[in-house]
This record gives sequence, C-alpha cells and structure tokens, in this order.
Amino acid sequence: MPKTLVLHIGTEKTGTTSVQDYLRVNAERLLGRGVFVPTFLGHHSHWWLAFLAYAPERVDDLVKSNGVVEPAARERAAREMHERVRSAFAETDASRIVVSSEHFSSRLTTDGEVRRLREIVEPLADEVRVVVYLREPMAAAISLFSTTLRQGREMLRFPSPDVDDIRAVCDHRSVLERWEAVFPGRVAVRLFERGEMVGGDLLSDFAAAAGFEVDAGDEVPEPANQSLSWPAMKVMARVNRRLRPFDGQGRPNERRGNILRFVETIKAGSDAGDGVGGRRFKPSPEDVEAFDTYFAESEAWVRTRYFPEKERLFAKRVEAYGPGEAGEYSGELSAFEQELVRVLLDSWEARPESLPSGTADWMRDMALRIEAGETLGMQDAYRLMRAAQRIRPAGGFIGQKVREYEQAGHRPG
Repeated sequence: MPKTLVLHIGTEKTGTTSVQDYLRVNAERLLGRGVFVPTFLGHHSHWWLAFLAYAPERVDDLVKSNGVVEPAARERAAREMHERVRSAFAETDASRIVVSSEHFSSRLTTDGEVRRLREIVEPLADEVRVVVYLREPMAAAISLFSTTLRQGREMLRFPSPDVDDIRAVCDHRSVLERWEAVFPGRVAVRLFERGEMVGGDLLSDFAAAAGFEVDAGDEVPEPANQSLSWPAMKVMARVNRRLRPFDGQGRPNERRGNILRFVETIKAGSDAGDGVGGRRFKPSPEDVEAFDTYFAESEAWVRTRYFPEKERLFAKRVEAYGPGEAGEYSGELSAFEQELVRVLLDSWEARPESLPSGTADWMRDMALRIEAGETLGMQDAYRLMRAAQRIRPAGGFIGQKVREYEQAGHRPG
C-alpha cells in the first residue's frame, strides 16, 4: 500500500503542542483509521527526527537535555534512532504517517539540514508532504516571550524583531523559501487564525491538511502551553532570578520543582484591581511599529505567493497599549504582586517536599502548616491565606481563616 508521510513543521507558537497532544492520546484510534503516529520520536514534539538532520556542530538546549552532547553518544543515538525510524515506517500497514515537530522549522535553519531530512525520509514513503502554520509576527513574538519566561528568562524587556529567535519564528518568507527549495510544490501553508481554519478549529484544520478527519470519539486534550498573563510574567521573571532553572553545572535546579504550575494559575482576563487575575500583555506602540516595519516585506511576499486573493495576510493584528496604559506595562510589580513573590519564594524554598498542583489549595495548606509552627511565621501564614483568597474569593474556609488572622491583629504589609 502506498504510504504518505506528513511532516508538520510548526511554526513555533501555532498550537503545535495541542496538535501533538491530540496525536499522542489518539495514536491507537488513528492507527485503526490508517494513520500511524510514531510516538517514540518524542512525548510531544517528534524532535528526534529533526535531530537526525542536525548539522554535526549544532548543540542546542534539546541536544543537552536529551544527553547527546558528546560526539560518541550523539553518533550512537542517531544511528539507533535512524534504524528505529526505518523499521517502524517500513513495518506499519498504515497508509499515512504523521510526524509533528515545530523544531523542523525553528532548528533546521540551513538548506543543508533540510536536505539531510529529505534524504532520510524520502526512502521511507512514496510521498512526502509538508504542513506549516504561520502566525501574525507580533502575536507569535508575545507567545515566545511568555515561553522564554517559563523557561527561565529574567528580563522583562520585550525583544526586538531582529533577534535571531524572533526571526526564526516570525520571518515566514525565510522558512518557506528554505522548505520549498527542498520540497518544491509539497508545502501546504496554513494561517493560524480561527477564521481561516476548517470549522474554526485547529485540530479539524490540521487533520484536513494532513489527510484525515477528527472522529467524534477522539479524545481532545485541554489547550496546552498557553501564554502567561502579564502579572504572571512579572512574577515569573522575579522567580527566575532567585530560582534559576539550572545550577552552575547546567543541571536542572531541583529546588525550582514545579513552581511554574503555580505561577501559571495567575490568570489573564480579569482586570480586578491588585488581585492575581490580570490582563494579558500588550506591547508598546513603538514595538508594534517596529515589528510591522521589519516583517512587512516578508508578509507581502507570502501573501502574493500563497494568498493572492487576500488584501492583507493576517486579518487580526495585535493592539498596542493605549496612552493611559503605559504604567500598567512598565514591568513594576504592584504591592500585591511583590507580596506574592516574596511569600511564594520564601515558602517554596522552605517546603520539605513537593506540593499539590492547585495554587489556592497549596497556599491554603502552606498557611495552615505555618500556623502549626512548621516554618516561617504567622504574618506569612496570613499573607498566604490572603493570596489564596484572591485566587478563590468564594472559598468559605479560606475566608474564615483570613478573618481569624485579622481578628488576631494581622494586617497586610
């Protein structure tokens, strides 16, 4: 039976994690419909196939985290994975193989690397197709900004458009020219805008591009890797300064643990005063203009070549903050955010073991432990319980404890 290999190459910040989660949890169901998902290539991103095409001198964070920095280990891992890919692709009875990794587009940055990938995959299938999603540059940059804060960035200055990491994600012409040169006429270009998607849904749109359909019985995971709110970004930058992701030897910092899960729950969408609900990040008017100018030629080229019927490539643009909002996006912490950072870090570093995943529950439980005399002091217990109340204002027990602390004379500050 003829086999078609579909390479989903990103780009980054276009819902790739959601697509990959869907493929992973439905791998068995899809195989029953003639679609093979090689989950051994990675839990989320199928990075290992991209790795096989890396230039020998390329050593990035993924090479380090997968323990293949040393030449001998790298050569052995590449040889073993290449053989596993050949065997799995040859043995499957599925007519369609779907591989998804944003790292194809962001890490294979030379024509030689993309050609090396073609040399690896073309003998394994009768046809190779490439699917790529493009996102409005400023929106993609904001999402990438949030991701770098998740990963350990300490600075809150928004990056300029000429930074290498930004250009790798936002310079769509460069990506398409590189892939079209190696896979001419086989690159399907999609726009990461709901109005452009089949059924207004990313998974349905991706399935249509990849040549299958989402079934009513398929499991649809919750949206993944969503951007942090602006308050969460500010808190995370401060957390990163004190609890860096790696130690001096480049090893993961075990004291950092899963603190990101708690910061993630500082939600966007609520502009309620100094609480932990907060607005999403907005760029400055100057940053918006800089991005529009820098990527204007790239967008015009893509529109003319792939979407000539459109007046503009992306219908929705990111709005800058208004004249009266500059102070909100200065990067300064509000009094409550300062309080949250201090108590969170002090309590986190004092914890004797890992904690449950609910922020309000954790703050409540830590406050009770402090009250029991295990660590810190009663004022810190009060601060944590107040923070839990801001996250869960309707919590009856939390509210009762806050009143008890205040009746005992504790106050903010």
